[in-house]
Amino acid sequence: MAAPAVACAVEENIRTVAQTKRIRVNEFFQDYDKLRSGYVSAPQFFRCLWQTLSLKLNEDEERALCLKYGLLDNGKINYKRFCDAIDLNFDPKNIYASPEDQKVVPLEYLGTIRSKRPLTVDSESRLVGILRRMQQFYNVRGINLRTQYEDFDRHHKGVVSESQFYRNFPGPIDIDEEDMKTLVEKYNDPSNAGLVNYLNLHHDVVAVHKFVQAEKNVGQGFVDRNVDMVSLFPTKDPTLSEILDKVRVSVYKNGIRTIEFFKDHDKLRSGVITENQFVCGLALACGKEAQLSRHEIQKVVEYYRLPDGRIQYKEFCDAMENAFNIPDLEKKPTESVQRPLRGTLSRGLKPLTEAEEYRVHEVLNTIADKVATDRIMIYQYFKDYDRSKAYTRVVTPTQFARILHFLGLNVNNQDLILLLHKFQDPASGDVNYPAFVQAVDR
Repeated sequence: MAAPAVACAVEENIRTVAQTKRIRVNEFFQDYDKLRSGYVSAPQFFRCLWQTLSLKLNEDEERALCLKYGLLDNGKINYKRFCDAIDLNFDPKNIYASPEDQKVVPLEYLGTIRSKRPLTVDSESRLVGILRRMQQFYNVRGINLRTQYEDFDRHHKGVVSESQFYRNFPGPIDIDEEDMKTLVEKYNDPSNAGLVNYLNLHHDVVAVHKFVQAEKNVGQGFVDRNVDMVSLFPTKDPTLSEILDKVRVSVYKNGIRTIEFFKDHDKLRSGVITENQFVCGLALACGKEAQLSRHEIQKVVEYYRLPDGRIQYKEFCDAMENAFNIPDLEKKPTESVQRPLRGTLSRGLKPLTEAEEYRVHEVLNTIADKVATDRIMIYQYFKDYDRSKAYTRVVTPTQFARILHFLGLNVNNQDLILLLHKFQDPASGDVNYPAFVQAVDR
């Protein structure tokens, strides 16, 4: 076998043993390296592995590690690089691969070696049902299975006695004696009779919880289409995802704080209001910007309705305002944010006929020549008429015509109507002046 393959196999074995026994290998090598140079002699290196991890390597394995970690002329080995390879979960310098894909997961969980004895098919299917009930029960009540048994596990090995496992099992209450026997049979420690590996059970419950969350999130991704412009022939029965996408885009583009339109109806901040209050608030918040019909608003109402008839407006607002971001993202470095398509969040321009487009192109060229010749800074004049301190980036048609006249960029009425049709926002009727400025400022 080639030396690199032998070295990788040895590293995998050492990593498994180190994580199983919860050992920081680096601290033992430092006893032989008083100056913290990162190097120890070859006998010290292999003696440390033997004393701390009880690993006695053969000559081929020792030679492979020496070749990989740079045996110097003076017989020194770079133990620092070796420890980084053993302890490192992912490479922080590799920005092209996700940390989740680089993570090195050992064959066993921390604490003990996982049992390899498979259960029967019926027992395995029953175990999956038990784990699903457990994760739902723990998620609703905020129970952490690991903390329930840590007081009995003084050495933090991940195992407790069978009687302790029964005594401190947090539930749920519908787990009967046969279910408990299935859990004990599955999570018995193979090397120590009478001990139950609660840490493996905890990890399996967490894994089932993630799987259930992934099942719920299927089909809720961003629809792969441009929802900036309303289609010429809209469907009679749009899907809920299409409606919510229109609301998300309008909330993001117009900077709408949706919760401000609902919270006045919720004095106790319970997160729920009546159906009529929700309909009125949604229509005021983004009914015009998102071009929502009564039928579409009713679909949103039905989705967020509780059994008692009230509406969960807080959940709706959180989903809309965090459409293209994840809350507390700085605490979740491995999360990946789903980006919208290019141009989806920008204000699109209306398509005109070929003759109208040609005429608009001629008018824009004439205005651009005038702006370039007289060196007119036109953006700041439009900005003075912007209604908001946050800059809505639109002005009214009357203001648009007045600014053009003030700057000496006179156009006839027919050309002005064409410009308004080209740069008007279809929802509000205002003129998108940054797009106009970009078209004439060259």
